[in-house]
Amino acid sequence: NSVVSIGSSAFLGCSKLTSVTIPDSVTTLGNGAFELCSGLVSVTIGNGVISISDELFRNCHKLTSVVIPDSVTSIGNMAFYYCRDLINVTIPDSVIEIGNEAFYGCDELASVIIGDGVTTIGDSAFEYCSNLTDVTIGKGLKTLGERAFLGPNNLTSVIVDNNNQYYSSDENGILFNKDKTTLVYYTGDNTRTSYTIPEGITTIGEWAFAQCDNITSVTIPDSVTTIGIRGFYLCKSLTDVTIPNSVTVIGEWAFAQCKNITSIVIPGNVESIETHTFYECENLTTATISYGVTSIGSSAFGNCRNLTSITIPNSVTYIGDYTFNGCKKLEIINIGVGIETISANAFYECESLSDVYYSGTEEQWSNNVFIDSNNSQLEDAEFHFTEHVHEYKASTTAPTCTEKGYTIYTCECGDTYTDDYVDALGHTEVALPAVVPTCTETGLTVGTKCSECDEIIAEQEIVPANGHTPA
Repeated sequence: NSVVSIGSSAFLGCSKLTSVTIPDSVTTLGNGAFELCSGLVSVTIGNGVISISDELFRNCHKLTSVVIPDSVTSIGNMAFYYCRDLINVTIPDSVIEIGNEAFYGCDELASVIIGDGVTTIGDSAFEYCSNLTDVTIGKGLKTLGERAFLGPNNLTSVIVDNNNQYYSSDENGILFNKDKTTLVYYTGDNTRTSYTIPEGITTIGEWAFAQCDNITSVTIPDSVTTIGIRGFYLCKSLTDVTIPNSVTVIGEWAFAQCKNITSIVIPGNVESIETHTFYECENLTTATISYGVTSIGSSAFGNCRNLTSITIPNSVTYIGDYTFNGCKKLEIINIGVGIETISANAFYECESLSDVYYSGTEEQWSNNVFIDSNNSQLEDAEFHFTEHVHEYKASTTAPTCTEKGYTIYTCECGDTYTDDYVDALGHTEVALPAVVPTCTETGLTVGTKCSECDEIIAEQEIVPANGHTPA
């Protein structure tokens, strides 16, 4: 009980140590003090300890039980990293911060209760906890790091305290921001193979669906404008996904290694196809890039081994390095007259490439297009310079009270553009009548709503009851 401090790496690698009791007198535990104690099974931490330091129990594979006392305010980076036998953890309300990779690779961890005091959970804090099924988040959480609950795991439910001001969850245990405009994390369910994202969601968060092995189909509503970085990364079973025209941003690696996607249409409101967006989508055979896209990033379609043809519209000016690298079955390319730069190795290892159809003249190709090094497969293909005359078919979307109308024009060659915008109609206001209060019942003031879409324009306010007048 005279000990007040245990230094860094004090018991590092004591592989036969099986249990530890830290007395209340100890206030400081150094980084990695019990790291690699591979035989350690149980730990009792005294009430004097303020912080579970970085890497404190890292790689204590047999640790099954640890009680974190109410004196602790932080759990450090990699504190319980790869404690594979740790069964469950309750984070007391005294803890404010959980560090990066704090419980990374805790395979046997089945449930986690995060106290109300926790405001920050670090990057990858519970990543690769393969048996984790339930997480309860208290009312204090403000910041959730990247990949905090990333799988593959069995996480089926994240429940957030209703009083949390930053996050929320629905009846399926799926994690959203508070106002449900961002889908933060999709909790998989072994019986659920398809999912419809709720209307009103504008952003699919970074890593939101990453490594959801069972999901085969996702329906994205027209309210979505952004698909975050690695949003659907490594969804190996995903076969059916339609990106709506409302989407303007698709992040890097968003659909990388979705090995069973067979076709994709990138809408024209997406200005740039970012790096590695569809990297190693091995069964992708057709990709349609709509008019409006201006650049295709590095390795965007790299190693899409079954891609046979691609149409690059007139709006595209730039193709990045290694964009189509390893597309071994790519035979035909249609390139629009807008192309200016084809970067190094853009078509490297496209060994089947035989025909290139350019929508301009041979003179335009020679004068306007810069081709960087290691594109011999492209240069050796047979070029066809016959100009294509677009014949567009129109598809019109009518305006609503709040959304503009527009017409999408599509040519059979795959070229599309959006034009003929029509202003939103605006609301048609109608009155919501007032309700006169009585002695015991409250009343309402006059309000208004839209007669077309039923949106409330002016809320009715509650008028207090009059109360009795004694006589």
